[in-house]
Amino acid sequence: MNDSPRTSCTKATLAALSLAASVAGCGTDDEQQVGTGAYPSGPLYAVTTALQVGQDATSLLFVTPSLDEGQAVDYAQAVEIPDEAHLFGIDGEKKVYALLAQTPQLTRYDLDPSGRLDAAQELRFDRHGVAGGASTRSLHFVSETKAYLLDDSSLQAIAWNPEEMTIQKAIDLGGLKREGWIPYFDYIPKRRGRQLVVIALYYDQNFSKILPETSAALIDVETDEVTYVHDERCGGVSNSMIAPSGDLYLGSDPYNAALNVIGGDEASKTGCLIRMRAGEDAFDPDFFANVSDLTGGFPGGGIVPGAGSTAYLRAYDESLFPISATTDALSLYAAAAWRWWKIDLESLTTATVVEGVPPGSGVVKYLSADSHVFASDTNADYSETTLQDMSAESDPVKGILINGLVTGLVRAR
Repeated sequence: MNDSPRTSCTKATLAALSLAASVAGCGTDDEQQVGTGAYPSGPLYAVTTALQVGQDATSLLFVTPSLDEGQAVDYAQAVEIPDEAHLFGIDGEKKVYALLAQTPQLTRYDLDPSGRLDAAQELRFDRHGVAGGASTRSLHFVSETKAYLLDDSSLQAIAWNPEEMTIQKAIDLGGLKREGWIPYFDYIPKRRGRQLVVIALYYDQNFSKILPETSAALIDVETDEVTYVHDERCGGVSNSMIAPSGDLYLGSDPYNAALNVIGGDEASKTGCLIRMRAGEDAFDPDFFANVSDLTGGFPGGGIVPGAGSTAYLRAYDESLFPISATTDALSLYAAAAWRWWKIDLESLTTATVVEGVPPGSGVVKYLSADSHVFASDTNADYSETTLQDMSAESDPVKGILINGLVTGLVRAR
């Protein structure tokens, strides 16, 4: 499978990083332990970060007692994973799950009393048609004994048991297929009671066009039954959030805006927001917003939850990265020319730019731990990521600085 814009825009820059400089002294492959047992008490967070992506992917898995600004990371005690690893789990359960991108494999790491993560069991999904390659596959935990692997490459939700590390059954999501288009799932599918909402977005074969459609598989997590809903006003949705009202808000990826700036409406519609009302199983026909209308003309997308009914959007500022006749959408997407904008979903009037956070790339993926929401702001070459606490009462609060591109976060204890 080809790289998606989310990986190809970082592939060249990450490949150029010096792995030796970043992870000097990392544990060997046969060590497979995270940490030295130096954290016998207190909270502990497990983090994965990618130093390279694609076929030559390299990731690190490490633990840290804090996500605050200034917290040092001991990379010498990290596990080096020869793949692009994404981390999932249930907060505080003392176990985390590393899902690999190039190999359809899942590894569980258990946290011992001294604060060290040890590789425990592996689970592979090959026999269910899950293949390696660019993907936004993710895990969703229903309980301690039931979880889903949500795979966009095979359009399946595979139910498995996290305690026993066994596969239960595969659920067909073929209703999300669109002929001639490559499907991807949103980064973090959302639960609404017993319903799991899995959003699909669609690229052409060259990732130069986005289908102006949002489709969703609604999975009943008790019966595994699936229904589908569609909306043809907005496409490329990669992020969503549930507001305090219970309404589900969905935001198109900023890559939509980058494609629109470069190629116009034929390439992609501009960034947009749609929603699904609480208690309803259809997209709200009376709600639609262009992101540029909210930001005073700055094109953008993405949606990240803040405190209360606050949400954050990412918008491109041309004064920071002027385009030319040779500028392509991936270069624009990767440029450090995207600012955070804050909006209140109850009033949904004009957004305000967040002045206290420096601009970064258009990549918008947020992570959650301890009821806090962290956006990963990367520098120009993706060699470092700053976690921004977006759930602070005022503006985002700067947090820990991590080498590479952060791909996962779980509070292990």
